[in-house]
Amino acid sequence: MRLAEALLGFPDAIDVEFRHTVLREMGTQLHHDRRPVEIRQSATASEHVLELSRFCERHRDPEAALHALWTTLKFLRRDEAALVDLRGCIDWLTRRGRLPERQLARLEDLCVRIGPSVPRAVMEQAAQAACGAGRRAPLRGTESLPEALRRLDQARGDDEDGVPLVLLFLAELAARLPDRLRGELREEIGAAAGLLGLGDEDRLALSARTRQPAPGGRMILQLRVEEVSAPAGGEQYAIEAHLYERDETGLRLLAKRERQERLARRELVASGADVLVTWNDLVATGDHGEDFRIEFLLPWSLLGHPADLWGSDGDGYRIGFRCPVVVRSLDRLREPSWRRPWQDRWKLLHNRPAEARTPARCGWLAMDESGDGDGSPERLTGLQDREPVLRLRGKGGDVRRWLDTHADVACLGLAFAYEPTDERGVRGVKDAVREGIPAIIWRRDGGDPAPLISRLGELAAEELPSLPELLRRWRRLAQEDDAADMHNHLTLLWDDPDCVDVNHTSHFAAPIWMTTVEQERER
Repeated sequence: MRLAEALLGFPDAIDVEFRHTVLREMGTQLHHDRRPVEIRQSATASEHVLELSRFCERHRDPEAALHALWTTLKFLRRDEAALVDLRGCIDWLTRRGRLPERQLARLEDLCVRIGPSVPRAVMEQAAQAACGAGRRAPLRGTESLPEALRRLDQARGDDEDGVPLVLLFLAELAARLPDRLRGELREEIGAAAGLLGLGDEDRLALSARTRQPAPGGRMILQLRVEEVSAPAGGEQYAIEAHLYERDETGLRLLAKRERQERLARRELVASGADVLVTWNDLVATGDHGEDFRIEFLLPWSLLGHPADLWGSDGDGYRIGFRCPVVVRSLDRLREPSWRRPWQDRWKLLHNRPAEARTPARCGWLAMDESGDGDGSPERLTGLQDREPVLRLRGKGGDVRRWLDTHADVACLGLAFAYEPTDERGVRGVKDAVREGIPAIIWRRDGGDPAPLISRLGELAAEELPSLPELLRRWRRLAQEDDAADMHNHLTLLWDDPDCVDVNHTSHFAAPIWMTTVEQERER
């Protein structure tokens, strides 16, 4: 603690008698008698000053306790150089809160009005959620809502230039209130954020904290991994995150993040754990929804990236176990000329078989037998009788012509691993994407496709729209250290043409509203 460090600057802090004198003189000022301040006795100077610092922090009037400490040491050690550091520390600890007094008074009036409607347990939950894991909320548990407001405004956070703790608390509180009270509080939070000059990212984060997803609403976290030029050559990637709430009206942007450091391809999985742990608030907010999915928006060079293996916590618990994880084609999102066939095949995928003239089914791409053998009959035994198969020869137009004659194919399985260095495989996947196929699944390890063929063959047409959730269940069946288990190596490309943010992809105009505090106030 900063105060404890300042107190250790006094040479006499090691003198037990001097320490007792300080406690006695402080008690005189605080208790109006000679009764010393009572703190836990400590054998060492460092433990003693830490206990004294905690006493000041927890005192019913922390400013009075700090004033008593200052006047006592100034009286006892007037010429001590350490007094300068102590004065600076106390000034820092007792300075006014970050909210402008007029705005704080408005918030205080609102808290007086809504306070009787806020259970103490709800207030404590909001305060702890604002502080986050590993940090205790600086409340005694006896404060009224207006008192908690003042106390949290004066609390010191780790980032003095970031969002004030008091606004984080109010945002968390708003999310736990009825709609009418939530609206009033959100308006005042927006006004305070504007007066403080908070940036768009901080305002979006505050807005995300205030809202609870509508029943049945879907939360989607999109992680865009984009190739950027590297000064020394080689491939490097930038990572952005966008959290959306989706309902029948479209997408609503709740929060966004950007990682400043660029990563090489080999660093993506290892550093991915750091990314998701650092941005764990986005994952936690998404988890509030009844339906949460993580989408990795990837260029062609990364389409086979094992995104589901990214860790979701410090222990490396796979994000693919926690929620559905899919990949998407970043190139398709940017190309307007590919949109119509994409929408048509997506609708086919989601048609109810009883209502559709032709139910959707899954086709397969395999390598031609005259190529590298991946598409040999032995590896595709039993498939051709049930599902259509195209054997890739690397010729232009093969996929286009084949899909024209198989208008019922809305999903593809690959009998080979997608590798960016495999020209034939990449060309086949690119052509399938251009022709509108919205769902493609494959084994990344290049293993026998027979188990995957069997898995998909068990699905009825009406189950194909549930592939992301089904894949999560399959992944959870796997033994993590079993490299031969197919479920540890499955990638699903799942591209929803109606789940596109026009503000973060070129050309497309899907319905999206960016929820800033100012927009909420205008409503």
